[in-house]
Amino acid sequence: MAMGHIEYILYNKTGRQGLAMHASTSNQTIINMSLIQRLRGANYDFIDSPIRNHKVQQIWLKRSFENVQFYMEHVSHAFTSSVQLEPVQDPALSVNATETIDYKLNIGLSVLDELLSALGLSELELSGKVGGSGTIKVSYNNAYTLSVPSGNVDQYFGQADFSHPNRRLLKDANRKNLIFINGILMAKGLKVEVESNSAFEVGLEVGATPVANGSLDFSRDSESTLVMTSNRDLTFPVAVQALRLDWDRGAYDKSNVVTDGRNWF
Repeated sequence: MAMGHIEYILYNKTGRQGLAMHASTSNQTIINMSLIQRLRGANYDFIDSPIRNHKVQQIWLKRSFENVQFYMEHVSHAFTSSVQLEPVQDPALSVNATETIDYKLNIGLSVLDELLSALGLSELELSGKVGGSGTIKVSYNNAYTLSVPSGNVDQYFGQADFSHPNRRLLKDANRKNLIFINGILMAKGLKVEVESNSAFEVGLEVGATPVANGSLDFSRDSESTLVMTSNRDLTFPVAVQALRLDWDRGAYDKSNVVTDGRNWF
């Protein structure tokens, strides 16, 4: 595979292959722009962060001149409402995709270390065990979308009260600092191919297997090619949809999309 080659295959609701797209370059990684435009058209931004703990119904904070930051795991930790939030799988964005991205070795090891850390596998520490030059290929499989419709969100907060008195929460609400995660595009399955012009440590995969704790299988294609494959479902957030909650003096007004290319996440 050429450096920077990515292939997405999109399926329609009947499961038939609807569209295949290719992009490649000799110098950099390219993500297929048609898929980006498709997601941005549905108000999703790709996650560009080593932090991959995004979930539907989380609350995040975006204060002025600060990066967006995680606030609470679930909206019910701070709010109560007579309206129920009902996440649904969005058929319009049920994308069955296989994504393969090639990185130069040290860039790929940096990406891989962050990804493994997010999966609780930071002890693998592959960056200290691979040298020379080469490539890393990372692929994900089986994407699906879970979302709460914005109308449902507005109904929920229109009837909501704080779970208990909270001056800090009120201040952030009135300043429009509260960000609600109402959609996530998830991918299942991981495969990583590490290719180096130098031989790996003897027994590298044998030592890594118990650390992976059953999450990854390791194999060798050659002395300088290591393959890691998930042997059970490992789910990764790929893209996120989020709303800014607009409050005015303690009264909820409306929500506004913030995943419109701002790349906060």
